[in-house]
Amino acid sequence: MKKRMHMARRRMNHIISELNHALLLAGCREIVLRLIREEAGLRLTIEAAVAPEALPGIERMASLLQPAVRNPALVETIVTTDMAKALAADYGVALLEVLTGFKYIGRQIRRFEEEGSFHYVFGLEESYGCLAGTYARDKDACVAVMLLCEAAAYYKTKGKTLWDAMTDMYEKYGYYKEGLATLTLKGIDGAKQIQDRMSRARSCPPQALGAKGRIFCL
Repeated sequence: MKKRMHMARRRMNHIISELNHALLLAGCREIVLRLIREEAGLRLTIEAAVAPEALPGIERMASLLQPAVRNPALVETIVTTDMAKALAADYGVALLEVLTGFKYIGRQIRRFEEEGSFHYVFGLEESYGCLAGTYARDKDACVAVMLLCEAAAYYKTKGKTLWDAMTDMYEKYGYYKEGLATLTLKGIDGAKQIQDRMSRARSCPPQALGAKGRIFCL
């Protein structure tokens, strides 16, 4: 424990030293750095006299240190667990549902970037694929494992395992059951029935599907 605390202090001192040096190079004077302990962690505040011409550089530095996440959005496929909806609602994150396949999640990332409508933070599908960040347009197992390791390390500091954390989520957001119903229509007659149903659906789209209102039609 003492060794970890020592290493953490060394890293923090290094970060503060580098930050102080960068602020001086950016034109700041009379720099005051304060490290405040809060329940959620440590918060670093900076006070400095800044020349007007140096302000754009300082603002760019601030955006790199703490990027602003406005209108965060989570994207999932239509067959992914509904727990994602409860999580998104709890954290105030918009949730969008797309068709099955990670390429549709990738399309939403591109749309967000083109329109500036949302800030993509996470995407997931039912086959355990997920993507954090916009550097790719497909699921990334390497980053998924890194996130899992980070979660395991965090919950270890709380005296919990990943199993404990998962159980806590179930207790908070509810238990969800998934099911699959398959209707098989065989032979020539079956193919005709399928064609007839598709034709009716296209010519007269349903206004509701079960208890849910119609979202879109293809």
